[in-house]
Amino acid sequence: MNPLASMRLRMQETGLYALSGDTALDWELEAYAEGLDLLYEQIYKLMRDLFPETADEDGLSLWESLFGLSGQGMEKEERRRRLLLRVSAVPGTKAGLIRLGESLGIPVSIAEEPGTIYCMAYSDPNEEEVSRFLRSFGGFVPAHLQILLDLRPLSWSQIQAQGRSWQQMDVAALSWKDIESLGKGIIHAKAV
Repeated sequence: MNPLASMRLRMQETGLYALSGDTALDWELEAYAEGLDLLYEQIYKLMRDLFPETADEDGLSLWESLFGLSGQGMEKEERRRRLLLRVSAVPGTKAGLIRLGESLGIPVSIAEEPGTIYCMAYSDPNEEEVSRFLRSFGGFVPAHLQILLDLRPLSWSQIQAQGRSWQQMDVAALSWKDIESLGKGIIHAKAV
């Protein structure tokens, strides 16, 4: 219900006013409604932006800045999907760390060993995505654990994308140090 309809209804309910549409009171209510319409429009926009599922461009940008995400160059639906992943990422859990990575554009799998968590990336993230991950993971992992972000291209599709075959990889006779330096290597992350 718009402001004008709401004011007319409330005034008619009292039985004190005859609102025929051409009285001074009608004109006064219409003037009030003009100002209130602007306020109602801002309130509706604010209500839409309260949730990533319904937020418009400005609202999505605010949500992304709150969680350290970047929606640059993405469709709204992908931005919403990443925001919902980030919002639903529970700190201190393996699933939460996986959701965090995916929300930041770095889908990861997690392997654990005493004192260390390995995050193996399924993609080749750019420097900005890696930087965001390194700034964000601190609240998801206890401070006493070491995090290793593994950005080596060790999957078959990543090796093929570099124009290599398994035979070429085998013939190269790479040492462990050589393997660790493939791609962007392994990044030792520090909690901030």
